[in-house]
Amino acid sequence: MGSLDAVRRRRRWETAFKKYEKQIAGYEKFKGKLGADAKTLAACLKFDDELDRLGDNLGSYAHLKTTEDTSNSDSQRLLGRFRNVASKAGQAASYIRPEIMSIPAATMKKFLAAKEIAPYKLVLERVLRYKAHTLSPSEENLLAMQAEMANASNQVFNQLNNADLKFGFVKNEHGEEVELSHASFSAFLHSP
Repeated sequence: MGSLDAVRRRRRWETAFKKYEKQIAGYEKFKGKLGADAKTLAACLKFDDELDRLGDNLGSYAHLKTTEDTSNSDSQRLLGRFRNVASKAGQAASYIRPEIMSIPAATMKKFLAAKEIAPYKLVLERVLRYKAHTLSPSEENLLAMQAEMANASNQVFNQLNNADLKFGFVKNEHGEEVELSHASFSAFLHSP
C-alpha cells in the first residue's frame, strides 16, 4: 500500500508541476499594466501569490524527497527540475517590484485606499519601503536569471557532504565497529 501511495503522490506532484510551469506565462498579461488601476495591480498580486504558493508546495515536496535519501538520483532530478522552473518563474515575475515602484506616489496612495488592494496593502507598503534599493526592470531580471547558478556550489557541497562523504568506522562503547556519520558524530562525542 505504501508504494501505491508514493506513486499517487508523485503523479499529483507531476500534475501540479506541469500546471505551475504552464502558468508562468500568465505574468506576461500584467507586464506594463500595473499602474493602470487598482484592480489590475490586485489581480497581478493575487496571481503571483497563488503561483508562489503552488511553487512552495512543489519545492517542499521535492526538497523533502531528497532528504529521505540524499543519494537518490531520481529525487535529485526532481529537485533540479523544480529549481530550474522556479528560476524561470522568478525571471518572469522580476518586473513586478520595479513596476510597482514606478507608480507615482499620488496614484499609489489611491490604490492603497482601494478595496481590491486591501489583502495586499501590507505587502505593497513593504515593497515601497525598499524603493531606493530596487534596480531597474532589466537589472532585476538579470538578478533573477542568476538565481539557479548562484546556488549551484551549495547544491554540489550538500550532495557531497550528505550523500557521498564517508568518515569510516569507529569503535563504540561496546567495542563494536560502527560507521561514523553526521547523524552519529554527536553521540560518539559523548560516548565513553
